[in-house]
Amino acid sequence: MRYRAEIDGLRAVAVLPVIFFHAGLDLFSGGFVGVDIFFVISGYLITTILIEDVERGRFSLLRFYEKRARRILPALIVVLCTIAFIAWLVMLPDDFKKVTDQLISNAAFLSNVHYTLTWGYFESWALPPVFLNTWSLAVEEQFYLFFPLLVFAFRRRPSEFTIFLLITFVCSLLWAEFASRLYPVSTYYLLPSRFWEMAAGALVAQATRSNGSGNGSMVSFSRFRDAIAGAAFVCLLLSYFLIDESKRYPSLVTAIPVLSTAAFIYFCSERNFFSHFLSTKFMVYIGKISYPLYLWHFPVLILIKYVYEPFLSSLVIGVLTIFITFLLSVATYVFVELPFRERRIGATRTSIFALASVSLSLIFVAGLLGHQDKLMARSVLAAPELRHLTEKAALPNSITMDQCAARDSSAECQISSLENRDGKGRRHLLISGDSFAANLISPVSNLLVHEDKVAVSARITYACSFMPSGFDQWGGECGKARQKLEEIDPNEITDVLFHINFVGRLIELEDKERVRNLDSLTDLFSKLLSKGVKVQIVSHRDIFSQEPARSFIFPWIKSLPLNVPDVLSEYYRKWEMLGVVVHRRSNLAKSYSPHLMYSDIGHLSPQGSEMFLEGLGIVTAEDLLSL
Repeated sequence: MRYRAEIDGLRAVAVLPVIFFHAGLDLFSGGFVGVDIFFVISGYLITTILIEDVERGRFSLLRFYEKRARRILPALIVVLCTIAFIAWLVMLPDDFKKVTDQLISNAAFLSNVHYTLTWGYFESWALPPVFLNTWSLAVEEQFYLFFPLLVFAFRRRPSEFTIFLLITFVCSLLWAEFASRLYPVSTYYLLPSRFWEMAAGALVAQATRSNGSGNGSMVSFSRFRDAIAGAAFVCLLLSYFLIDESKRYPSLVTAIPVLSTAAFIYFCSERNFFSHFLSTKFMVYIGKISYPLYLWHFPVLILIKYVYEPFLSSLVIGVLTIFITFLLSVATYVFVELPFRERRIGATRTSIFALASVSLSLIFVAGLLGHQDKLMARSVLAAPELRHLTEKAALPNSITMDQCAARDSSAECQISSLENRDGKGRRHLLISGDSFAANLISPVSNLLVHEDKVAVSARITYACSFMPSGFDQWGGECGKARQKLEEIDPNEITDVLFHINFVGRLIELEDKERVRNLDSLTDLFSKLLSKGVKVQIVSHRDIFSQEPARSFIFPWIKSLPLNVPDVLSEYYRKWEMLGVVVHRRSNLAKSYSPHLMYSDIGHLSPQGSEMFLEGLGIVTAEDLLSL
């Protein structure tokens, strides 16, 4: 196909705002829109290449995939391996394991599916996944799997192919608009709600094919054509400023950058002012290295934040990220991309497929070993006292945490049961709360495992405060969880052990809201007590500004406990006056080092959970049952 320098320049317009947006430079509120521009460009170029191959009688799937492999895989493999190695050097075990999980999904071209399933609740507790930006690459790879077959199937029916593209364009766009309201995460990451963006580029390719030109020659008046191209380019730029993260995305609003990009590609001519700007050496070169720029910038940013935030300011981290990203991208383009594309490395089709297959297989195996905890992070090897971070909470009777805890109100597990349910003095203890309460399941179960007259169950709803401010969380599931706790049958449940992230939930609220929410918990406990249910509350634990273990590895990072709202102590006393048993914590910081207890800024490792209970004075079964 005829080379169009302005398309490379358009890539620069797409990638630079993405980098600046992720780097935290507030130049654009909608820097992520650049990904949509990439999708349109990809749809246009791929369709043009495929149509030309079909028309010249040289269509070949192997040839197509060889070109894609040379274009995409060498740089991707280098980035995956380099970042994974650095992650092994600097990350804590659980964080490194998440990186290895991402290696698996990237090697299988399914990273967008992986992030749909995993990047939800815990984003408030951790940095984003280090390879999160590869979701868009996975979307394109999935597009490449079937789209060439469609082009070949419609090779003798171009009009029908255009109609097919129009129908799928409309259906995919309408699905994105509808699904973004109900399934925002999957809508953002998955191909069905993104296909229309690449279809827009494909339609441009079809239109230019019909005209016999690559720049919209069917429009006879060049000034009119240039005016449309200019207006489209301005709309494209405005979308970076008018769209922000508060918008549902992708949705109908995404049509602004998508259709603007498509119109610009179609109507732009070589004489156009914007074409001249995009064809300058600087813009073209940025466009040529846009792929490694996109690949490198996000993992570099996350690793710098992991090691230096908040020691370095956001501005310094952003500038450092951009500088390192450009250096790595130029090196990748010169020493990796060009040699493979120019066949200086992997000269034959067989060799490039073999290199790609072996490399991706090794990456997949490395990811699998990490997932199975057979590939240990260097941090644990260098600091054995952090080995507790690799431990898993042991639950009896082959029970898994997924059975006990979930994002909805239906999760409940029976950890131990009574042989004689009608026996005198029998008790049934329910552990209830958010993910902080989940940390208590294993140590409490271990304390009560030999108590014949005590059954233990758990009902955990992640990220739920059981207070009015959180009732709408997870589509109202938190409100349902609270209602289920209020309605427990005292003939079934005799004791409730309640624990939530008190500090984290209250610190976000104004004083009046804190009182309103804590009054609501008072009502909950009163209702349970009036039924004859014994209520025990595990008081708050420290929440830290940074992960204590990360602070232990990188001494320049200060991990400080957040301030505990004073009103909490007042309500502890109020609840005790009602008859609630409040297990007050001792000052754990004096007795234990936080890095020996915490797996992140607030959750505890199994070892830390036992230390936490010990700090509360709960060391035997009697400490829970003699109340």
